[in-house]
Amino acid sequence: ERVHTLFFDLNDHTTICHAVELLKGQVPFLNGLVNNAAEVVVGGIQSDFGDWTRSLSSNVASYALFIRECLPLLESAPHASIVNVASVSA
Repeated sequence: ERVHTLFFDLNDHTTICHAVELLKGQVPFLNGLVNNAAEVVVGGIQSDFGDWTRSLSSNVASYALFIRECLPLLESAPHASIVNVASVSA
């Protein structure tokens, strides 16, 4: 069995789509997907709105986009799982 690790900027949705397209060219299906990334808002509730927007994009929206893009590969597997790892600050 093989593990594929992808590294990219979660706030760049074009990069997410491109990474999944590359993956689709390498594998017929995915048994599992682990979303494990975070952007921490250092100042907490006092943080700038832009910091919160980037954090929500990284920690929530990018996970949903990545799942959506991987869904055909996950649905092709007999038993697929998705694990989302959350940040304490997100």
